[in-house]
Amino acid sequence: MIVTSWNLKYILIENQSTVKKEMQQKILKYMISLWAEEIRKGVQILPAIIPIVVYNGIGERWSISTDLMEAFDIFKDDVFRYRVVDIIELNVEELLEREKDVLLPIVFYLEQVREDRGELIRRLLEVEKNLKKLSKKNVDRFLEWSYRIIRPRLSEDQKPEYDRVARRLKEGGVNAMGEFISNVARLLDEAKTKDFMAGKLEGKLEGKLEASIVFAKRLIKKGFSDEEIAELTKLQIEKVKELRKSIVN
Repeated sequence: MIVTSWNLKYILIENQSTVKKEMQQKILKYMISLWAEEIRKGVQILPAIIPIVVYNGIGERWSISTDLMEAFDIFKDDVFRYRVVDIIELNVEELLEREKDVLLPIVFYLEQVREDRGELIRRLLEVEKNLKKLSKKNVDRFLEWSYRIIRPRLSEDQKPEYDRVARRLKEGGVNAMGEFISNVARLLDEAKTKDFMAGKLEGKLEGKLEASIVFAKRLIKKGFSDEEIAELTKLQIEKVKELRKSIVN
């Protein structure tokens, strides 16, 4: 095989003295290897590859098709296309009604609302009956999913408790699923409440700081010293000096 690179293209030349029935597969392997190397280099757009077979056989004429797609048995039109399954658009509830020991529809249904703790809690409780039908293998897979998706949405002090109930589910199997779901729903609700309260507190602090800044600017204009303003507004002296500088400029 001879490979020549030119203007974002590869010329792939294969010398053959005999007719090779597997030439399509052989060329595809060469092409995939070249593209893999380009990907490792970090290219964003793969180069075109032009394969050429130079045949110098005497006893037999070349009779193998040059169509590389014929190397594939089925789905030839889809070889260089990919399908998109957008879980937001899936009617997962219909799948849940039909299937029993199938984890994927459950995961899809929960994944749709992974950023909304309130809806995630509601859906967890809704699919509890489906989760109780899972095999031991799918229970373990569900725990793996839960570790990646649910656990990170808990606060650090909640994670040890999550780990304990997850361990009980792993040991007890599907019989412990009800306990797991109720505890995880509670932990998610507590985390949601904590975030809400923290947000309210942060908003109050920001409002108080803004009021102090407005008051400090008024005092600066009235001729108060930096030390006096810092004492009256509880702002850092550096902040007062910064405000004074912004007003002067």
